[in-house]
Amino acid sequence: MRTQLVLLICLGCQVSCFGGQVSDGVSGEYVEGALVKVKNCSTCQEYQDTTGPNGEWKFDSCNEPSDPLIMQEGVDAVRIQITKPGYAPATIYHQVIYDRQDQNGCHYDIRDAELFPSVVTDCGEFYSDDCDFDGLTNQQESKIGTHYRQPDTDCDGLNDGHEVNGHNWIDYSYLGADPTRKSCLFSSQSSGYPDSYHYKGNYPSDRDRSYFDNLQGVTHDDSYWYFTQSNGFGAQREAHLMKFSVYSSLGSANPVADVNLESMGLPDHPGDISLASHAGHDYLFIPIYWESGYDEMLMVVFRTDNLNQVWASHYIRSVKASWCAVLDDQKLYINDGTITPSNPIWVWNIEWSKLANGQDGFLRFSNFFQLYKEDGSPFGSRDLEWQQGADFSPDGKVFFMSHGGSGQSAYRGIKVFRVSDGRLINQSDMNDMPFKFEYHEGRFGDEPEGLTYWDLADKNIPNLTGQLHVVMIDNDAGNDDLYFKHYSLPCGQRCRLN
Repeated sequence: MRTQLVLLICLGCQVSCFGGQVSDGVSGEYVEGALVKVKNCSTCQEYQDTTGPNGEWKFDSCNEPSDPLIMQEGVDAVRIQITKPGYAPATIYHQVIYDRQDQNGCHYDIRDAELFPSVVTDCGEFYSDDCDFDGLTNQQESKIGTHYRQPDTDCDGLNDGHEVNGHNWIDYSYLGADPTRKSCLFSSQSSGYPDSYHYKGNYPSDRDRSYFDNLQGVTHDDSYWYFTQSNGFGAQREAHLMKFSVYSSLGSANPVADVNLESMGLPDHPGDISLASHAGHDYLFIPIYWESGYDEMLMVVFRTDNLNQVWASHYIRSVKASWCAVLDDQKLYINDGTITPSNPIWVWNIEWSKLANGQDGFLRFSNFFQLYKEDGSPFGSRDLEWQQGADFSPDGKVFFMSHGGSGQSAYRGIKVFRVSDGRLINQSDMNDMPFKFEYHEGRFGDEPEGLTYWDLADKNIPNLTGQLHVVMIDNDAGNDDLYFKHYSLPCGQRCRLN
C-alpha cells in the first residue's frame, strides 16, 4: 500500500510543476477534498489547493503559466500542510531537489505522504489519536514501527515526528534521520559524556532467597540475567552460576538454570562476570579462584546455550581477579580488587581463533589500563580498594566500577571513568540524589558487588527499568538480603552510550 504526495518544482519560472497526491495511510485510497497549503518561509505568501478525485493537487507552470511557483532549490525546506475532516492534520517540511526532468524540460521533485484517520485511543490517563504528542498518529507509528507512547523511540534526542516529517523548515529525513534508528548526528545531546545518573530504586529489595546468598556477579544477554554466587563458609562453600529470564520476577521466580561450579571441579569463589559475542554465539567469562588458596585464578568460559559444560579456561598466575569486563568483544579487563598506580588493571586480548574452537589458553596479555582522579592525578594506595564489579558502556567510551576504598575513602560506591584516558568523570553519593548509592559497612553490613549496563527502557518489564544495574547484598548470618539497584540516564543522554 503506497501513498504519494508528489511535489513537482522547477528551478526556472517558465518550466516548473509543483503538485502532489494525497492518500489514506490505512486504506491506501486517494483522498478527495483535502485542503493543501504550501509556503516556503514563515512570512512568505501561502498558496492552497484542494485535492481532486485522484487525490491530486498542483501548481503547474509548465502547462499553466499563470500558476504560481512556490520555492527555489537550495534554500530552506517548503512547508506543506494537509487537512481534511476525519483525518489528523499532516505538516511536512520537504527539501526541494530538482533531480527529475521530463522530455519537455520541466523540472520537478517527488515526495511521498499520507493522511491518517483521526482514531482516538486509550493513552492511559487520557484519550488521543497521538498519545505521545510527537506529531505522528498512533496508527502511523504502528505502521512505521515507532512507539506510540514514546515521542523519541530511538532515543537520539530527536522527536519521532520531526524525523519523519521535518520541523522548523528543516527536512530531517532528507538529512538521513530515521525514527527507528539512532540519529546521534542530529542530536544536541550527541557529544560528550552523560553527566546525570538517576537512582530508580531497588528490585528485588531486601529479598533473602537462597539464590541471592552472597551474590558476586551479574551480566546479561538479550533475554536473560546471569548471576554468580559463592555461598556458605569453609568446606561448605559452593559456587553457582544462575540464569534468570528478564521477564520473570526476580523476587519469586526460580532460575532457568542453576549450575554448581564446584561439581565441575572449579574453585569456590567466582567474581563479577562479563559477556562477549562472536560468530553468532554468546560467551560468559567468569573469573574464579579458591577463597583460601594461592594468588591465582582461572578465567572460565561458558557458552550461554550450554551452561552445563565448561567451554574453555585460561590459567592466570599472580592474580585473584574479583571482576572481569569485556570491551568490544575483543579485550578482557581484570584486576585483583585493589587498583593502585603500581597495580593497575590488566588488559588481555581474546584470541577467538582458539576460544571459538573450545581451546584453553585463549588470552594474550596486551597492556595495563590505569585509572586517574578527575584532575588527572593518581589515586592513593587505599582509594580504590575492594573493587567488586565492572562493565563498559555499549559504545566502549565509559567504564563503570562498583565499591572501592576503605571506610574513609571518598571514592566508595559507583565510579564512572572515561575509557580514552582513564579519568574519573562521575561517581555516586552515599546520601544525595540523583546518583545515590547508599550502603552501610560492617561485619554483617552491606556490600556492593557486581554491576552491568543494560538498557531496559524499551522492554516494558514490570519493576525493572534504567540502564545501569548494581548488586548490593546485606550480609546476614543466614541468607543475605539482595538489593538490586537500578539507575537511568535521561533519554537524550542514553544516545551517547548506546
